[in-house]
Amino acid sequence: MHYADITATKKKKKKKKKKKKKKKKKKKKKKKKKKKKKKKKKSRIRERPLSRSPFSRPLCRSAGLIIRSAWAFPKLGDAVMEL
Repeated sequence: MHYADITATKKKKKKKKKKKKKKKKKKKKKKKKKKKKKKKKKSRIRERPLSRSPFSRPLCRSAGLIIRSAWAFPKLGDAVMEL
C-alpha cells in the first residue's frame, strides 16, 4: 500500500470538546472590626509583713531598721538622731 492510501483511509480522531470552567464568584470579605484591647491593671502583690509590729510595715520598714539598729548600737543611734 502506498503512503497516500493509508492516510486517506485513516479514521479521523474526534476532537474532545473542552468543558468550559464555570467562574466562581468571589465572596466579598467582611471587614472585621478591631477589638480594643483592654489594658490589664497590674495587680500589686502586697507582701504581708511577717510580724504585726509597726516597724515591720512597708512604710516604716526603713525607720524600723534605723530604730532597731539604734537599739543595737547606741552610738549609731545618736548619730542618726543628730541628722
